[in-house]
Amino acid sequence: RMINATIPGTYANKVSQALKDIYNYKTAAGLSWLGVRYVLVHINDYKNNENLLEKKNIENIAKNHGLNLVRRFEDVAVYDVVAKPLKPNIQ
Repeated sequence: RMINATIPGTYANKVSQALKDIYNYKTAAGLSWLGVRYVLVHINDYKNNENLLEKKNIENIAKNHGLNLVRRFEDVAVYDVVAKPLKPNIQ
């Protein structure tokens, strides 16, 4: 399942917006609730984009609750979602 390919204004888009902060400890639980098994993080996108929390160390994402680093390729890190499912709080 992909959460970053949604139509603005839809419920799916609201859910994806609630889960876009990969540093938030609730994100992994929300992804688990959706049935997501893996997260692919394009590291340079975080490092090069001010809107994507470039000031935080993307390498420490594995310490986030419920995400475990599986494999690292050149610019992509793959994380296994192991958090207990929790429905995201959608406004």
